[in-house]
Amino acid sequence: MINKTYLGVIGVVFVMAVGVWRISFSEPEVTKAQYEYIKRAKELGVKHIEFSDGRIISTDLAIEEYEGVDKEPPVAPRYKPGEKVKSPIADWPEEMQEKARAIEREKRANYVKSLERDVYVKGRVIDQYKQPVEGAEVYVNIQYNDPSTYITLKSAHEQLILTTDHNGKFEIDKKKVTGYSIKRITKQNYEITTRYDLEGMPGSPDRVLVFYAYQLPEEKTSNLFIDDDSVFGLPPDGTIYSVSLVKGKKYKNANQGQLQMSIKREESDDPKAHVDWEVMLEVTGGGIVETTDKYMYEAPESGYKEKWTFKMDKGNENWTSTIKKKFYVKANNGKIYSALDAEIYSTYNYNKRDSAIYLKMITNYQGSRNLYYKKN
Repeated sequence: MINKTYLGVIGVVFVMAVGVWRISFSEPEVTKAQYEYIKRAKELGVKHIEFSDGRIISTDLAIEEYEGVDKEPPVAPRYKPGEKVKSPIADWPEEMQEKARAIEREKRANYVKSLERDVYVKGRVIDQYKQPVEGAEVYVNIQYNDPSTYITLKSAHEQLILTTDHNGKFEIDKKKVTGYSIKRITKQNYEITTRYDLEGMPGSPDRVLVFYAYQLPEEKTSNLFIDDDSVFGLPPDGTIYSVSLVKGKKYKNANQGQLQMSIKREESDDPKAHVDWEVMLEVTGGGIVETTDKYMYEAPESGYKEKWTFKMDKGNENWTSTIKKKFYVKANNGKIYSALDAEIYSTYNYNKRDSAIYLKMITNYQGSRNLYYKKN
């Protein structure tokens, strides 16, 4: 029989050597409650467990000892909404709890540090004429992790305000951050979007984010504009109607308004069926041109065509009954310019089975291509 004191000394030395956690379990067998503690301890990196009877076993062996018995697996507790959840280590000895928290903090800190990276980004701002925009302010939000936030993993933030140089360029150069975002770009008398295109190959030092600005017209001509939005119902039989870009009215006489329009749809007993349909927009004495411009503040000088058409085949895998398009219109031999934001419905009213075109229009009727207008 080995002296218990001798065994105790050996146990203390062993605990110091291997970093054993002591749990005062009254029984050598692993109970369900003990299993939960041991399983959590293993997740925190604990290698060994000491029982109150002096037995020291690995957490792996302790778990195997429990799971090897024909018992139902532990069921996760269910909590009611708003109920305060008890910590799984709340009943552990204070020293053991503190060690568990220290291990958890270290794991979180290592995880957070693994997210850190250096950020170097080059950007350029150009206007609608492809010219650099000098003096634009670029607001950048930098995300990084402060050591004081490691437990909650909340990001800290820093805002930078950069200014573009005479070439419209700016640079973001930050070390050990977790991310960045460009919140806005501003300059007086400009509309600037944070949408960008990429130039240069990935990883190349010439890689640049290109942002687009629109230089607003200097002339103040708000009294020369017509601002209108209307829904124009159309029979889907190809009949041509016209719309006045100045009055915002629809006419049965195809020649009374500047913009002619029609929709033709294949007949069907089911108003929701996929059918062939087409739409036509036409402008005599000028023309119409489709655009993807975000800011439709100036009509182009050229590129207009007398007629625009669109066809949707019923066999198209991307078939739809509605499309959205933007257009510039030049009418009355250049005396009228308009910006149109159109939603075209091949089937607008399922009961009457009509078609329709919804138009948002800004019209300058004084012969200027300037379409910059803001409501008061």
